Amino acid sequence: MTGFVGAMKPLKQARAGRHDAALASLASSAFRRAARLVLPATIATLGSWALCQVGGYMRGRLVQSEWMVRTCPEPSGGVVRAVQSLGRNVFNTWAGLENRYDANQWAMPWFFKASVLLFATLLATVRATPGCRMVVFMGLYAFSWACKERKFGSVILVVLDERLMWNSALVDMTVFGGALLAEISLQPSVINIVNRRSLASQTLPFLVVAVGFFFCSYPSKHAEWLPWSFRVLRLGEATFPKGAELPRFWPTVGAQIVTVGVVFSSRLQELLSHPILVWLGSVSFPVYLLHGPLLRSVLVWMLYAFVPAIRYEVQAEDGTVLRTFEQLPNPPAWRFAVMIPLFFAILLYAAYWWTEKIEPWCAWATKKMEDVMCGNEDDEKTLPILNFSHQNGELRVA
Repeated sequence: MTGFVGAMKPLKQARAGRHDAALASLASSAFRRAARLVLPATIATLGSWALCQVGGYMRGRLVQSEWMVRTCPEPSGGVVRAVQSLGRNVFNTWAGLENRYDANQWAMPWFFKASVLLFATLLATVRATPGCRMVVFMGLYAFSWACKERKFGSVILVVLDERLMWNSALVDMTVFGGALLAEISLQPSVINIVNRRSLASQTLPFLVVAVGFFFCSYPSKHAEWLPWSFRVLRLGEATFPKGAELPRFWPTVGAQIVTVGVVFSSRLQELLSHPILVWLGSVSFPVYLLHGPLLRSVLVWMLYAFVPAIRYEVQAEDGTVLRTFEQLPNPPAWRFAVMIPLFFAILLYAAYWWTEKIEPWCAWATKKMEDVMCGNEDDEKTLPILNFSHQNGELRVA
């Protein structure tokens, strides 16, 4: 979606011959993108940090889930340590390291890097013809397909974290594939196909979407356990580069196949334009930022309220107690059935509140930074018009 949506406006302007407007739009988008990602992520980290320091995640550390225990941090044990930890984890989010207050933000640097790739590619091709642009996008997509992974050339980034990798399936293939599909969707021939009312043009896209979801269903582990996923595993080994992470490649390709089906179907576009789905799309980013902290605090308390922890001992063969720990037993099924839908309602309301309160402030702060660094166009329009003239060899200003 970063590639598809981010490329749509500049591509439309380029096709209309408004190259200057496309370049100005790219410059503004490139400037704003960093702030529109960093500010919300930092605010979400700040809220999660505050929850952690008041003990909001301590009950989550008693749950019978290794992932939950690992992603529920303990309080820092002091104001100075807490402030230092906050700054360190905000930095780690964008340095490719783990944010211990919200491990779900691991994807944020990938979003930003995908945007930078898109802006650089569009900047280089905005004056090209649509056909040449598609060739460039296809070439970059093919290059990304063939290159499993590669390290950054920046010595600074490698020194910060030697594990920092540019994963083609997560970034390159997705952003170039999205930009290519955006260009294809603007082709007059494709628009004519979409507007046709024949049986084939109305049913074939649904089959394409079904195939895409089939590949998106590829499991993250143990694909050999079921016949269908084992066949997809074999197909991936024969199709993708040697050593490619199939749990990343197959969902990427599947999502792009789904998008192809939507691009070629007016009916699917109408269905996906339903107000409820549009609203869900508008709150998707806040849901991504908020679901982790709320899951580890609110949902844990909803599921395990008034459930006493059980004390366990780990003993050696001679009966010596090596360590003791407490753990919460799993709640009954009826509590899951009642509390999980309620949690989703709370999460969606929190996301709506975020779009109403936090997002406007982030947009305002981003606009202010752009005005300060690039100049306020409205202020420039209000400057007096100076008339210069020469009289008797002197320059006069009226």
